[in-house]
This record gives sequence, C-alpha cells and structure tokens, in this order.
Amino acid sequence: MAETARHLGTRSKHLLLTLLQKDGPVVIATLARQFGVSPRSIRYDLDEIEEWLGAGPVKLRRRPRVGIWVEGAPEDFVSTRETLGMVEDYRPILSPEQRRNIIVARLLQRDEPVTSHALADELDVSRTTVFADLDNVQEWLGRRGLTLVRRSNYGLRVVGEESAWRQAVSDVLNEFAESGELGQLLMQVGVWEGAGAEDSPSLRAHPHLLALMGDVDLGKVEAIVRWAESASGVEFTTGSYSSLVFHIAIAVERLNHGKQVELTRDRLAALQSHPEYRLAQQVAVRIADAFDVKVPPSEVGNLCLHFIGARVRGLAPVEAAESPEMFPRFDVEASAVARELLRQAETHLGFPLLTVEGLHEGLALHLRPSLGRLRFGLPVTNPLLDEVRASYPRIYAAGEKVAASVEPIVGLRFPPEEIGHITMHLAAAILRRRQVTAGKRRVVVASTGDVGTDRMLGARLANEFLEIDVIATSSVHGIRSTLKRVTPDFIVSTSDMPGIGVDVIVVAPLLTDEDVVRVRSYLDRTFRPTEERLLAEASAPPSP
Repeated sequence: MAETARHLGTRSKHLLLTLLQKDGPVVIATLARQFGVSPRSIRYDLDEIEEWLGAGPVKLRRRPRVGIWVEGAPEDFVSTRETLGMVEDYRPILSPEQRRNIIVARLLQRDEPVTSHALADELDVSRTTVFADLDNVQEWLGRRGLTLVRRSNYGLRVVGEESAWRQAVSDVLNEFAESGELGQLLMQVGVWEGAGAEDSPSLRAHPHLLALMGDVDLGKVEAIVRWAESASGVEFTTGSYSSLVFHIAIAVERLNHGKQVELTRDRLAALQSHPEYRLAQQVAVRIADAFDVKVPPSEVGNLCLHFIGARVRGLAPVEAAESPEMFPRFDVEASAVARELLRQAETHLGFPLLTVEGLHEGLALHLRPSLGRLRFGLPVTNPLLDEVRASYPRIYAAGEKVAASVEPIVGLRFPPEEIGHITMHLAAAILRRRQVTAGKRRVVVASTGDVGTDRMLGARLANEFLEIDVIATSSVHGIRSTLKRVTPDFIVSTSDMPGIGVDVIVVAPLLTDEDVVRVRSYLDRTFRPTEERLLAEASAPPSP
C-alpha cells in the first residue's frame, strides 16, 4: 500500500482521511458539500480509494440508504494514516459566483489597487479566468453605483460614494448570510459558542470580510444586536442576526475613519416615520457608548434600513422582550395582506388555509420586513427559488396569482423571490396537514432562514418520517435558549452546530433525497435497537 499511496489524488487522500475520522456512515451529498465538488466526483474518488485499499485490512463500505464508511481495526486505521503520510493542502474548486464574492470582498476592503496576479494566486485559477470573473464583478458593482477601475500597470480599485459602497457590502454580506456562512464565521472567530465550525469553500473570503471591520470588537457588537433582538420582541433569522453584527461593526470602522453614509432629506424623513427608527436610535446610543464614536442621523437612518429589512423567525416570548412597546408585535398591514393572500390561495388550491394553526401569524411576520424591503428598494433574495418552483409548481402558480391580486392594494410589485417565500409558507401548511401524531421521535428543527424555512423543513421531515415529531423550531444562534425549553432526541439543522451536546443532522432546507437517506440512517442506527429491546420487553411474560 505504501508504494501505491502516491497514486491517490490529493482530494482522494483527504476524503479517505475524513472517512477514517468518522464514527459512522456519511452520505455522498455531505461529502460533496464539504469538498465543494459534485456527488459524481465523490463517487469517482471512492472508486479510486477502494482500488487503493485493495486487499488490505481496511475496507471501504457503501450501502444504499445508509451511506459510506470504512471498516477495520483501530491499529489498521493508524497504519493507513501513516501510509498516507503528509498530505498536501486540498483547495476545493470555487464556483464563478463564489469567486465573484471573494473578489468583491477583497476589492471593497482595500483602498489601494489589487493586481490580477494576486487574485489569480489567491483563487488558484488562471489570469484568464480572473479576467472573465472581473467582467462579472464590474457588472455587479455597476448595478450598485460603483465603478471598477481597471488599468494596466496600476491594478484594480473600486471607486464610488460611501452609500453605494455600503450597499455593495450589504449585498455581499447578505449572500454569505443566506447560506449560513456569516454565522459559521462568527463561530470561527469565537463570537458565538461552538467555535471551530467546519470550513466551507467560500469561507476563503473570511479574511477580507473581517478586514472590513478592522479591530472592532465583534463581541461588543453582538451584545448590542442581542439587545436589539430582545427589545424588538421578535427573533431574527440567524442570517439577519449575523448580518446585523457585521453591518454595525463595519459602520463603526467606517465612522472611525471619517466615512459616513448620506441620505436625502426625504428618505431620512420616510425612515423616521417607521417604528424601527426608534429602535435604531437606541442602538445608536449603545454604539456610541461602546465604541466612543458619534453616530450622525444619516447613520441612524441606515441602521433603520437594516432593521426594517431584517427577516424574523417569529415572536419572542413576551417575558423575553426587554421593551415590548418598542413597536407593535403585529403589523396591521402585514396581517391584512397575509389574510387576503391566504383567502385567495384557498380558492386557487381548494385547501383550507386560514384555519391552519400558525400559518397566518408566520406569513404576517415574514411579510412585515419584506414589504419594508420592497418599499425602500432593498433587494429580496431567495436561494431556494429554483427548487421551490420545481418542487411545487402548482402552489407557486397560485402564489403568483394571489400576489398579483394584492399588488394594487399595497402599491408594490412582488418579485419571484418573494413569491417563492410565500409558496414555502403555503406548501409547509399543506404538508403539515398530512402529519400523524403518534409514536414519534422528538426533533428540533433549526435553520439560518425564517419561519417559512423552518416550517417547510419540518413539514418535509414529518411527511417523510411518520416517526418524527417536530417539537420546536429554532434559529441556529438561538438553539441554546431553545434547548432550555425542550429536550429533543436530536436536531435537524441547515447549518452545523458543534458543541451543543445534542446530535445534529445537517440537511438542505428542502430536504433532498440524500438528506432523507442520512436521516433514515441515523434513525436506524440510533433508535431501532432501543425500540426492538422495548418491544421484546413488552412482549415478555410478567415476572412471577
């Protein structure tokens, strides 16, 4: 085996080392996400590993609906690791979108020019690829009012107004937040408990994201955001929560260097009419006290924009809200729009929706920030849009019709991304009605998305596994508080959460076939022996 170790590719070596460290089966989809490649590439690597192991004592096992693992004695595992020896670093291949985000993050954090050579070295691609990426970057920046200066013997530099710069930073942060990677980064730098989160290919941008904040104490910023969440009487999604941490930290760093956003008088007046402006004012006071920096009205308005657009998972318990009167726990407009959407959706789908417990409340909570984002021209994102359209075409079509009917009422146009969110709420409600309630394992569903994501995932789980009972949903950053209230058998989450003392199964928000296999494998390995033992004891004759 030692003579043939060199025939294993770098990725295959890392893949084998990963399997040697696992306690049980792992599905191909998980390995594909970890290594940033397709499932087919992982299968090719497994073939290579299986051939390399040959007739040796360590065996590669593959079993449908269970996963991949290696078998062998502990001493044979040690010997195999020694045979592999020092393995060179493996750098996953980045997608064009990931490369664009890394380039944007680097350009935004540098005042001096950056060369294409430096970008090619960092991304581990050719300069030709970088030049193609820069065309994409230039278009992306241009849509946000920024200019990419590209000159020979000079390099690359972004120029534009501070407000446009902040918007670009906001948008790139939101892209990382949607995937949960900002939360992962906060774990890595130790702001949240559970430091040491698993690396992700696009987290190669994190040095540039951190550089945007200079030496600002993220722990202090996180404490301010946690206060704001409590004071508002809602629970933010993990993506919005982590975005707020980064936005405030970046604002402090920019103010320390004399750079502030400028808002027109009319726009600032419109923001001051929102209840969130009062919250932004109080947050500004805490920022000034914590960092000894003056926060001008335009920056308060910019903070207000972020709070208006922050997505929420649900209402916080009344006793958890530090100031329940900060703004109404229910928004009258959002509640009325949600009710009208559900009323019309009932007609289009022939399904009673207004009586589904929690649906109206959850949709209204989602719509409040969504309507605010649309009114102030903030982008609406939905990374699951294509999957939602493909999985629920009829419900999505109904969502388009009901959204079009309320557009004249609110004076706004609902983009496809928002219709996708509405579809998720409707589909989750329909799936929940199919659940059964007996004989289930207690599960908490956690995600970096809003309550619609939680309910969709919970409904899909309940639909696939009759033995699962979703006893609670939680944001990733709020999981420890949730675990103080409920005791689950395990957690199903869209993001890893190390160090919380409960088994966590990481899945995609819409629960792919590979995810179903992973959850089934876990249930079979963890609970079936216990259930068989209980059945045997129940059928045994009573003791004399």
